[in-house]
Amino acid sequence: MAWRPSNFEIVRALGFCAENLDARFSDACDQLGVTPVSEPDRSYWGKAIGAIVATARGERHWLKVYGVTQIDNANRCTEIRADELIGSWKPSLIAQFDWSIENVHYTARLTTLANAPVERNPWAGAAAAELPDSWIHDLRAALNSLSTHASNGTFLRQKTLEDWLFARHHIRHEFPQGDWRLSHNDLNWGNVTAPALSILDWEWHGYSPVGYDIGRLIAFACRQSDLVARLEQAFAPDLTSFTGRVARSNATGWVMEGVRSGSFDPDLEPFLARMITRLDDELFDNRPRV
Repeated sequence: MAWRPSNFEIVRALGFCAENLDARFSDACDQLGVTPVSEPDRSYWGKAIGAIVATARGERHWLKVYGVTQIDNANRCTEIRADELIGSWKPSLIAQFDWSIENVHYTARLTTLANAPVERNPWAGAAAAELPDSWIHDLRAALNSLSTHASNGTFLRQKTLEDWLFARHHIRHEFPQGDWRLSHNDLNWGNVTAPALSILDWEWHGYSPVGYDIGRLIAFACRQSDLVARLEQAFAPDLTSFTGRVARSNATGWVMEGVRSGSFDPDLEPFLARMITRLDDELFDNRPRV
């Protein structure tokens, strides 16, 4: 059986209510006039439920339902704000239905149907390793397109990254504001689809430094050395600038923290440790000279 997280405190800490989602999914189907045609998917953390649904005319879409304790929940608002981002690299909203039961605010989002995620879990396995170069090319094009859009909210602030760089490497550096771009910020192998690429789950999108998004995805591929090499080559322009090196190192460290806190498969740890050592050495060797 695949490894799954056992500590779900993060779900409650983020303000989600995961109880009774099956019943709420049924409510949403009734309100939106759709019928489930696939088994329900409770997502990696279990904070939402989703399934393929069909309309009376036979059209197939994806329905996602979740509950939050506050209507202005940051993740909920950020996901809804992402509806303004138009592109072939993300599903489009068809309809949304909101209702409340006993101080829990539920949201049902009906979107266009994408292909299945590359992996069931955030980390790369055999399916990710077999992706063609054309898929990686499409991913680069999608992230470049995303970076040209504007939105509200910053995920990783300049000062936060500058403080992190000094604390870890004793390097003081002021990053150029122009190195920040609109990013997904939760890029992992369960949030990207194949064979046709779509990027799913936009509840963390906001501004981050160049290299952060792909740095996270590469970190989750740490057990697939050939895939890491292909991604590093394809995204070299983003990863070889000093900002890109620091952002990737920060993103990789975040994944390692997730492993150590029980959020991700502990078998990733030795592979991440070797990756972090290499990234630290490369970052130090390429530090700005003053």
